Amino acid sequence: EELNFEHESFSTLGRYEENLIEKIAECLTEVLREGSPETYMQFFGECFVRFFTTYGYDKILRVAGRHFRDFLHSIDQLHDSNRFSFPKMKSPLFHVTDEDENGAVCRNTL
Repeated sequence: EELNFEHESFSTLGRYEENLIEKIAECLTEVLREGSPETYMQFFGECFVRFFTTYGYDKILRVAGRHFRDFLHSIDQLHDSNRFSFPKMKSPLFHVTDEDENGAVCRNTL
């Protein structure tokens, strides 16, 4: 209810609002009164990696780069190659704006 989300579950091939996951993280913080939106975003990222691996998509990721930094630099090409398998998919464009030994800052647009 808090999210104004009409569905009871997610579909693997479904299309959702771009900021839905961020809204869920904020809602969890408010409702559970525990953690922060960043805590839940980190958790969702970890779940996404497990999901990707379970369905064999990790092989695609390995081709995209040996390190996370390499993956970020090649993700647009990865999305472009998937447009034939998923013609309705609207892939975001990613741009690494800053990086250091602690991580990377990435901007995305649709």
